[in-house]
Amino acid sequence: MKRGMKQLLVAFSLFAVTGLVAGCGSSEKAGYVDSLKVRQESAKAHELEDKVIKRQEAVQARLQKAQQEKSEAEYAVEVQKAKQEMSAFSSAMSTEYRNAVESATAQVAKEKKLTVVLDQGAMVQGGEDITEAVLDKMGRQKKDAQGSEAKK
Repeated sequence: MKRGMKQLLVAFSLFAVTGLVAGCGSSEKAGYVDSLKVRQESAKAHELEDKVIKRQEAVQARLQKAQQEKSEAEYAVEVQKAKQEMSAFSSAMSTEYRNAVESATAQVAKEKKLTVVLDQGAMVQGGEDITEAVLDKMGRQKKDAQGSEAKK
């Protein structure tokens, strides 16, 4: 009987200590980012979109020239190469953008001592909005004269 009581007391003590240790010093801080706003307002996103558009235009011009100068079979090969090229280029630009966002977010999270950062849509309650700080790190898209005057 004494042995059973000792084991129960030890088990309860371990449970209580584990609970205290897990709860103590737990200063979890969460933040969130409005990824849509970052995509719309960051200079990096616009820079990469411009690169993709310029590459598309160059590829389109090359294909138009190939259509006039090459046989149907050769042109089909050129179209397939162009599709692969654009797919790889778009993927590289997406990766570059994602890395820029992750880097800026990590810097802000470290500065603000956040333990986790979520997308705004994933945050149910609480958290700190760090969207503006992330945009500051990434660089903001400059507004043209007409856009800023229209808002006045």
